[in-house]
Amino acid sequence: MAAVAAAIYGATSFGWRPSAPPAVEDARGVDVGPSVCVTRHVLCGTRPGRAGDPCSCPHLLRGMVPGHIERLGDDGTPPDPLSAEHLYHSLLYAGFYVKGVADIGSQWATRQAQWKNVFTDEAELAETDQFKDPQIKWHQAYFDLAEDEALVVEVTPPECEYWMIALHNHWMETLDYVHHQATLNCHTAQLETDGSVRFVIAHRDPGVANWLDTAGHQRGTVGVRWVGPDVTDILPDTHVVKVSELT
Repeated sequence: MAAVAAAIYGATSFGWRPSAPPAVEDARGVDVGPSVCVTRHVLCGTRPGRAGDPCSCPHLLRGMVPGHIERLGDDGTPPDPLSAEHLYHSLLYAGFYVKGVADIGSQWATRQAQWKNVFTDEAELAETDQFKDPQIKWHQAYFDLAEDEALVVEVTPPECEYWMIALHNHWMETLDYVHHQATLNCHTAQLETDGSVRFVIAHRDPGVANWLDTAGHQRGTVGVRWVGPDVTDILPDTHVVKVSELT
């Protein structure tokens, strides 16, 4: 794994929130067997009845390229039998997490919908920076298209380790990319000779390169991600056209 981002989350009334911006451990430049060891030195007492428990905060580890995560120091000892208290708290926090994640996506998309079919960061809240990986630049637009319309996205991706574009529903869940071409990246998109790329978001195949299938969703969000250290940030251009006008 070339790099891994680690964040420590604390519990709030609606779910998990970062207690500090994500930190990045970098293993670039290691040719053989690159590995990263992430340790936490903070004791946090954010769960009821578990103050000071060094394992009471969830950890988020995010790999930026294919790899695997291995837990070190596990001697294979089985955990204690599940207690009623543990089950109660687990179900409680699972509910908080589901509601929190759904609220974050839906509220963000609702704000984004004020600027239909345009990439803008105006919908982001100041606290969004707490969720960001410092080595990822992310931008989003809210698409809303009639059956005969398409959203054309044009951009020259920056020099970076990886980039991608993906469609999501109103709750910012990635659309069904198994059965629909709802995402493309630096390996699968068809670029122009000058390095630029045009994506076409439409409800049916318009017969052009880089079609992104809305999978039956009239509206939703589209996001681009540029990944790597010191990436030049670029905001894509967009315009709505009739599908019949595409060439």
